[in-house]
Amino acid sequence: MDGSYKLLRWRRRAGDHVAPGDVICDIQSGDTEIEIQAEHYGILQPLVASGYRGKFGDIIGTIDNQIDDSIYEIAVSNAAPKGLRRWFAPLLRRFRKG
Repeated sequence: MDGSYKLLRWRRRAGDHVAPGDVICDIQSGDTEIEIQAEHYGILQPLVASGYRGKFGDIIGTIDNQIDDSIYEIAVSNAAPKGLRRWFAPLLRRFRKG
């Protein structure tokens, strides 16, 4: 992997309400396609368009949680817990044991 990915498609639109576990977009890194899930409740605001080619760590959108008045940045990461061989985005996708 060269540290980059392509945003294939947004599955939700700007202004949509999202909840933890909702698939919000798909990315491709190398030959692998990955579903990215929301980790927070709120209103989605994509900051880049489908087709965007970015580096891991780039901010691609936000989730505005109006209940606790927080804005969460959506950034794709290639970090993974030890022993896990899949790419995931820790700000978006929750890793659950068991």
